[in-house]
Amino acid sequence: MISTKIRQERRNLKLTQAELSEMLNISQSTLAGYETGAREPDINTIIKFAKIFHCSIDYLVGLENRSTPMIDSWQQDLLDITKEFTEIEKIKLKGYIQGLIDNRQEIGVKNFNNNSFHNSNNNNINF
Repeated sequence: MISTKIRQERRNLKLTQAELSEMLNISQSTLAGYETGAREPDINTIIKFAKIFHCSIDYLVGLENRSTPMIDSWQQDLLDITKEFTEIEKIKLKGYIQGLIDNRQEIGVKNFNNNSFHNSNNNNINF
């Protein structure tokens, strides 16, 4: 069960096995083993998967049927702040954020440091 979830969530984030294995500090062959079910990740690796995929451990191991996104306090603060926004302010904020993303794509941002990884599709993944 966990093998299917790992493969599915990696693909949802448009990560290659090489990118995800680098984030986890494991070999690509180990990750491939997790995805095929030939190997089982230990609890620490499962925790890392949950953080990267922004889902619960229960979802990964099949105790929940759907992925429940996990958000950090910074993301919650943004959600709380924007609850007071008008629809026009929300549209402007979304446009501003999209502009930041577009700018990053233009300069080809791709780095891995400070517990954060930016893949080739500009998905920012913290762990």
